[in-house]
This record gives sequence, structure tokens and C-alpha cells, in this order.
Amino acid sequence: MARTLHKMIEVVREHAQLFKGQFTNATCKDGIFWPAAHQTCPEDIQIEMLSSILPPFSVRSLSRSDWLLVRAHPETIDFSWVESVELSWFAEPVCKDLSNDWVLPRCRLLKTMYTRPFGPDRFKWVVQEKRDIDSLGSCTTTTADVLQQKEERPGYVEYGIVPMELIEIKEDCYDYPLYDEEVNDIVITFSHTLTSFRVEGRNTSSHDNPQKYLHIGRGWVEMPVLTKLHLYLGESNYRVVLDQKLMSHYPNLISIETEDKTRDYSFQDKVPCLPAFLLRLRILYLNGWSALTFNLETISTTTDLANITEADSLDFKTEEVFEIKILFRDGNEDEDEEFYRVPRALDFDRGVAWVDTNILANSSVQRMWVA
Repeated sequence: MARTLHKMIEVVREHAQLFKGQFTNATCKDGIFWPAAHQTCPEDIQIEMLSSILPPFSVRSLSRSDWLLVRAHPETIDFSWVESVELSWFAEPVCKDLSNDWVLPRCRLLKTMYTRPFGPDRFKWVVQEKRDIDSLGSCTTTTADVLQQKEERPGYVEYGIVPMELIEIKEDCYDYPLYDEEVNDIVITFSHTLTSFRVEGRNTSSHDNPQKYLHIGRGWVEMPVLTKLHLYLGESNYRVVLDQKLMSHYPNLISIETEDKTRDYSFQDKVPCLPAFLLRLRILYLNGWSALTFNLETISTTTDLANITEADSLDFKTEEVFEIKILFRDGNEDEDEEFYRVPRALDFDRGVAWVDTNILANSSVQRMWVA
């Protein structure tokens, strides 16, 4: 079997030499002759085959399907044109005995990233780059010239900060847990280019596990182009704690969706968010702690809203937080589809729910249904 595999490598190598530049890829199809004994080609054989082929001059995306090519040509592929990266495969080193920290800094045009949590240190490189660039703006001309004239200039000197636009972090069962620091590093560093940010927690919720806290927005800066902020942790044991000033940092938000599985709570723990001016907001979905801390006065600035419907109830006689949802959309749908939800404002001193219609007077709400 080994002789057959190595013969296959020789065939690929000979063809690559005879037809230079014509071979772009080589794969060994997995064997499915015996359904109960699925056969796969060893990775080292596939990598050896690919190493015989000239690598592409540049790549536009990196995903699980590309990682063997990266392992075969780690130093010759031009990563500077990569715009999209899917990092679920980053748990395994691309190169033996070498971490993957060298890959992302070489992707200077990166706009889209789908990743798993990797711990609080994974994105320290981009934090340091931003600090260096900020310091270049205030350093002497001589120092800046020296950096520009270096033969091996840092990527950020030539290209600037990576222009990240969309980031999705999805926590799997065997990943590192989500860290405030990791989220903060990503969002703060890409604050001027990020348009969409999504976090999804792992599906391992259990009432026996202690609840963890994920603080979102603490220390964040202005993000003028962010339009979507989605935090889905309803199946995990996180409580999503939104900073008081979170929404005021994002004047162009169109969609906010957050959910967690808050179980036990006390009214004394509630720190309400400050009112925000969200003139472009069309979709708002809050479930759990974020709904309890939402400031209803924000609705008065959401001029794109047309219909609000309240359809859920709260029970303050127990310590269980029932589903609390807010969902705003414009009213362009058909009549029978206009069922959107808004929770009652909460009077935490009395522990009762009520609706303050005065707050809605300045919005574009035309109808309000209360269950």
C-alpha cells in the first residue's frame, strides 16, 4: 500500500515538472468501497503531493478545504490578498511544531472572519499593531522614515490596520470558553471598519452549572459603521451584561439581537442602559438580561419603527426570568404578518410590569398591541 501511494506521488511530481504551471491541485479521493470501513488518504501523502505543485500566487480565502495547501506551501503562498478566513481548523497547527500566530498577520486585506474562541491572547498581535500605528502618528519624522525604509517592514506599515468588516465567533463544545478580553480586543481594534459582529455560545446549558458573565461593551469605543450586533447565548450558561453606554457608541445600528439564559436574578443587580439615539434601528430582539436592562426611552428615537406588538408576559412571583423579547421591524409586511413584540417597561421597585405610552409618542409607532 505504501509503495502504491509513493508511486502516486511520483506521478504527480513528474507531471508537475513536465507541465509547469498547468497543475493547480492534486487530490486523492477517499475510498468508499466498504461502507463500514471508510478509507481516507493519509494527510502526509496529500501534503507531499501538493508540495510538488507550484502554489497559487495568491489566495483570496482560507477555509478547512485550503489548509492542506497551506501546510504544503506555508512560506511561499502570498496571504496578503486573503479577504475571508474560516478558522475552525486553527486548533491544529498548520506546520508541525509551529503555532498558527503567523498566518493572520499576513492577511492584510482581511474583511471577513469566522472563528472559534482561542483564548484571551489570540488577537494581541492586532492590538499591538494598532498601538504601533497610533504611536507612528505621534513619533518624530526620523523614526517614521526609519520604519518605512526597512527592507522587511511590518505589514501594518505598508497596508495599515486590517480592514475587518464582519466577524463571527462560534463557541463549540471543546473550545476555549469565551473571554471578555478576546471580544474586546477584536471589537476595539477594528472599531472603524467593523459593520457586523456576531457571537454564538455553545449548546451545553445546564441548571447544574454555575452561570458565567460575558461583559459586552466595557471600554469599547465609537464604532461609526457597525450596523449589526448579534449575541446568541441562549443555549449556554452565560449572562450577557451590556455596558450602560453600549448602544450609544453605535449610531448607525440597524439590527440588535441578544439573548442569554438568565435564571436567577435580583432587581438590585440591574444596571439600566442609558438611552441611545438609534435613528436607523429596524430590528431589536432582546431576550434575558439584556431585556431587563434595556432603556425604553431609546424607542422614542427609533423613527424607522412602524408597529410594535407585545405578546409575552413576565412573572415576578418566582426567581425565574421568562422569555422577554423585543423585536422591531418596519411595517412594510402584509397585515397578517405584522406581529412584532415589545416588553412592558419594568417598575423594579414594585416588581410589576406596565407600559409607558408617553415614551412611544415621539416614535413612528402607528399601532401597539398589548397582551
